[in-house]
Amino acid sequence: MGRPPKPIAEKRAMATFRLTGAARDKIEKAAAEAGRSIASELEARVLATIDLDSIGIKLIEQIASGLQIAAKVTGEPNWHSTLMSWGAGREMLYRGPIESFRPYTIGEDPELAEAMRHNFNLRGERREVVAELSSFGIALPEDPLGTASTKRAGLFGGGLALNSREIWRTKVAALDESPDRDRALELIDRLVRLDVEIDEAWTECKNQIEGFRKDEDEGRDAYRRHLQETARRQKDAGEDFSTSDLFALWYR
Repeated sequence: MGRPPKPIAEKRAMATFRLTGAARDKIEKAAAEAGRSIASELEARVLATIDLDSIGIKLIEQIASGLQIAAKVTGEPNWHSTLMSWGAGREMLYRGPIESFRPYTIGEDPELAEAMRHNFNLRGERREVVAELSSFGIALPEDPLGTASTKRAGLFGGGLALNSREIWRTKVAALDESPDRDRALELIDRLVRLDVEIDEAWTECKNQIEGFRKDEDEGRDAYRRHLQETARRQKDAGEDFSTSDLFALWYR
């Protein structure tokens, strides 16, 4: 069974399609550069995207806009004028429109969201412990490898800018017993445990994120293998081929 005939109005619209103003000037210039008629240029551009769905067309539109920006930020007439403008275009393709079309993002993963929330809560608790310790004049950073927090008066007067949890614990333990001393020791011990818990929680987050990267890497590797196999066939057939693809000279 054949396709139903197109409505007369649709046929007329296709037959009388016209470009005016700046759009026509641009297509005339493109046609002249390609050595084609305007009709042939329009046909070539339609056929180049005819297999794309609406999402693909949106991506192409954003890429076209991004390539114009790549030329603009480098001060070149177009994105392929120089290696610099091409580099800007390449960065746009790598980090630009394609990102907004991800079918699934790490933020949508419930397990990762829970792991991130747990890590965030632990860091909040550690921040509170460090703040309470500072009221005793014990200046410890939130991060064990970071810079000590602001010192305040307390068990040690103005306090000492020592990063080591263990050094502080030794100094506090040497004091005479008192409620403040016992509370400070309790807080330092809790801080040490939090350091371990936060490190474990962050490792869990990174492991889950790595799963997403692995999926993307598998897709990237599959496409790169295609490029390499295509270049090898072209070389064997005596055709022009990409040296970069043949020898896998890719980066990123």
